[in-house]
Amino acid sequence: MTIPPDTAHALHDAAREPARAELLEGERISDDIINCLPGIFYLFDEGGKMLRWNENFERVTAYTGAEIAAMSPLEFFGAEQRETVAGAIARALTEGVASVDAELVSKDGRTTPYLFSAKRVVSNGQRHLVGTGTDVSERKTTQAALAESEQKFRQLAERVEAVFWVSDLEKNEMVYISPAYETVWGRTCSSLYETPQSFIDAIHASDRARVVAAFALQAEGKYDETYRVVRPGGTVRWVRDRAFPIHDESGVPYRVVGFAEDVTELKRANEALEALNRDLERRVAERTAELASANERLLHDAFHDALTGLPNRALFMDRLGQALARETRLPEDAFAVFFLDFDRFKEVNDSLGHAAGDALLRAVAERLEGCLRPADTVARLGGDEFTLLALEVSNLDEVAALINRLKAAFAAPFQLKGQALSISASIGVVLSRALSGVDYAHADEVLRDADFAMYRAKAQGEGGHAVFDSGMREQALARTTLESDLRLALARGELRVHYQPIMATRAGTKGAGFISAEPNDMASKATLAGFEALVRWQHPERGLVSPAEFIPVAEEAGLITEVDRFVLREASRQMVAWQVQTGAALELSANLSSASFARADLVAYVADVLRETGLAAAQLKLEITESLLMDDAPVVSAALDGLRALGVQLHIDDFGTGYSSLAYLQRFSAHTLKVDRSFVDKMTQSPESAELVRTVVAMAHNLGMRVVAEGVETAAQLAQLEALGCEYVQGY
Repeated sequence: MTIPPDTAHALHDAAREPARAELLEGERISDDIINCLPGIFYLFDEGGKMLRWNENFERVTAYTGAEIAAMSPLEFFGAEQRETVAGAIARALTEGVASVDAELVSKDGRTTPYLFSAKRVVSNGQRHLVGTGTDVSERKTTQAALAESEQKFRQLAERVEAVFWVSDLEKNEMVYISPAYETVWGRTCSSLYETPQSFIDAIHASDRARVVAAFALQAEGKYDETYRVVRPGGTVRWVRDRAFPIHDESGVPYRVVGFAEDVTELKRANEALEALNRDLERRVAERTAELASANERLLHDAFHDALTGLPNRALFMDRLGQALARETRLPEDAFAVFFLDFDRFKEVNDSLGHAAGDALLRAVAERLEGCLRPADTVARLGGDEFTLLALEVSNLDEVAALINRLKAAFAAPFQLKGQALSISASIGVVLSRALSGVDYAHADEVLRDADFAMYRAKAQGEGGHAVFDSGMREQALARTTLESDLRLALARGELRVHYQPIMATRAGTKGAGFISAEPNDMASKATLAGFEALVRWQHPERGLVSPAEFIPVAEEAGLITEVDRFVLREASRQMVAWQVQTGAALELSANLSSASFARADLVAYVADVLRETGLAAAQLKLEITESLLMDDAPVVSAALDGLRALGVQLHIDDFGTGYSSLAYLQRFSAHTLKVDRSFVDKMTQSPESAELVRTVVAMAHNLGMRVVAEGVETAAQLAQLEALGCEYVQGY
């Protein structure tokens, strides 16, 4: 993994030295990173305004974010410590860095000792302090325990009298030894006088030679030895023995005065202290290792996708930028970028749930990794969008081979929840300058064009691919312009509703509620039942824009629901006006997109429209596509049930062009089936088509549904449909 120099340094310092100035300038350090720091994090300006803090800061102080933002740094400390803290702040502002031990006071009065470190950073001429706080409660407790232990040892040492002794240098014999000798050595003073050698014999055998050698330095005032004394019975005591010479009038040393202290307890205390220090050092080393590991995890998480473990957008863009820079230095070092978007992935999420969708994404990531060469990078940008950077591509044949390898990787179905799922990818390809002649300055330009190419591939059909050319960029710009104009059109009221008559044949006429049509060949056999509302866009410059052009844009831009609702409200109002004018119970058919059904407020909105316009629920026919029948999403099922409860009728539009399924039709219980015009067009010329329409009509009637035939243009078509029992027809 190669990490961008600027980003890597900033993130590394954020965990280890959070006081770096880059925290304030240009670096995208996420809240997740500062919230993962083991201590508290803070940032304030030289005026004392708190600018940023992490969740640990709020947890320790028990203040809310709004409360912290309104406080100055000194308000988090007791009055007796504010002067000390203020001094540290002043040092940090003037000297650049400072640290201070102080107790942080929480909202409820609790105090916690912290070691605060701060560093001055300058941004736009303004000085700020950024830093961290480390909880030192444990260290304070340990220090207090050690201090108490040392105090006890000092008191013990004061109670133990030193062993004073005087020896004669000329006679090399003991002149005097204090009674404390009996306590420390465990021998009587009289026995020492009788046998001076017993003083030496009592020294531990391992220390004896060293101590005897040191005796020779007594006259020089250099005798200071610590050794072990073995008492009768085998008890060992540690003593520190020191001596200095006494000189005669001529300056010649003739005696030595010494004193020996029992330092056994002090020795044990030092050993305990050394053990404690070793333990502290071990714990510090472990914590340091933990912090290093946490920092590595943070760096990894910052540049990898949490779901699949693949590099994320940031890391991919960094490596793509490196590839661009490398090609600038080495023109023959070509590369290619592949942008993959998986077809019908939303259907998996909606039908099997997001957990299954996540499992599928992980499986997709594994297969993509299997397509990589050693120098390549595959990344997940988000959702079902993946990118692949192929380096060291020498010719177009290698690009074609990699495209085939990617397609082959998804030829076999995935096994999820016991189901075999087949999924294909639309692939957009961008070639670097050495392969295409197109010069790129920035990585985001390459990714943008790969996205354009992917959409071109998707428009060609599932599982396709497309290599970028400049025309795609122009089309994308035109599409962006159209989307912008459509947003303005909705705001300016440029959309219009046109109405296509729906005629009732003799098979569908019930006697009342219909308007007699003008006498002509077709009208003589059909009466007006209602209208289908069709949206049109009256563009101020382009004139009438076809829905085939702007509806897909509305769907991609998330505007289709707004379009649906405009048509429903406007057409309902117009239908009621015509009902009043004609006295006929005219029916309204209106299309609703899948996006509208995904809205939890759909039923409430339809009810509001019916109430406001006065249109009867039974006279409203909402047309939906077959693909919606396959959607098991709870929100869709709830919407369908709610509309039925209102009394609204449901029509299945363009039957036979999608995922037709008798099981779905039977479960759905629609009121009407609409036969697509592609079947009606061929009825009079093709017996097979006529038989297919006959089957559809019979099936609909068997399921209790009526039939509307679309695209009826001739009297022959009308007669044939009427003979089949088709109740309604409509056409241009």
